[in-house]
Amino acid sequence: TYPSSNLDQINYQLSMNITRFDATTEGKVICETSWTILKKASNKQLIYASKTYHDFIGDNFSYNQLANSLSKITSRIAIEIAQEISRAASRLH
Repeated sequence: TYPSSNLDQINYQLSMNITRFDATTEGKVICETSWTILKKASNKQLIYASKTYHDFIGDNFSYNQLANSLSKITSRIAIEIAQEISRAASRLH
């Protein structure tokens, strides 16, 4: 949780910036995000990624479909971050 009351105990920090997370009237769902992992002791950037995610739900969509699409994109982001951390684990020690 950020901000943490125990900042001195944090070894690594994940920061994420979401600049767009919405749908067009044509049913295109878009999420623009960038994220980085910092090593707190040195404030060194270890991993950085920037990506735009897309989904399409059609122009006659319900709010339930929109919420499901946004949730699916959020899951994709979390999986990709976890995969990057796993690939970089040797550099994080």
